[in-house]
Amino acid sequence: WLGWESRELRLPPTVRDAILLRFGDFSPEVRSVADALAVVGVPCSTPLLGSVSDMGEAEMAAAVDLLVRRSLVHEGRTESGVALSFRHPLVRDALYREISSRAGARSNWTLGRVTLAAAGRAALARHADREARDYLEAVVSRLDDSAGRGEPFDPEGVRHDLARALSRLGDFDDAEALWSTLRDEAVHGAAPREIARAERHLGLLAF
Repeated sequence: WLGWESRELRLPPTVRDAILLRFGDFSPEVRSVADALAVVGVPCSTPLLGSVSDMGEAEMAAAVDLLVRRSLVHEGRTESGVALSFRHPLVRDALYREISSRAGARSNWTLGRVTLAAAGRAALARHADREARDYLEAVVSRLDDSAGRGEPFDPEGVRHDLARALSRLGDFDDAEALWSTLRDEAVHGAAPREIARAERHLGLLAF
């Protein structure tokens, strides 16, 4: 997912301005959908976008249709349905930076992380395990920034859910490595309940 991380990209102002100009004649509803997709930062479903942009189903569908027809957004497929993403990460980067200048980067970063965590858990609950892994990995990739922002490292506990998704998908080595890390952190933090939780999952992986 690094291709979608805004910190990996540095756009010249002229390129950024040219991209933003393409969004200048859109209605507030269409721009709201584009902004929501930029905040989430990874390919996501229409319902997930709706939860961020607070729009009705009909308005959302019309906005998405226009963005697709303008070749700004792509409709792909996941195991649970349609996934929307920008056709080029530079478009997402330009929008995200413009949003951050208006609303504050910290609030947008936190909103995107929390939204993705909720989407990952929802996918895990309906056994859409690949989708869950993708959402949760996107959250975990952002967690390294937490210390610099003065926030708890993993406030949503998404690494536990990611380890479960990896186990379900048969990625046992990665799941074991993650559970081992979580166990070691729990030992260091003297958290017996979390130690037991990690040990239980490690034990299951041994069979």
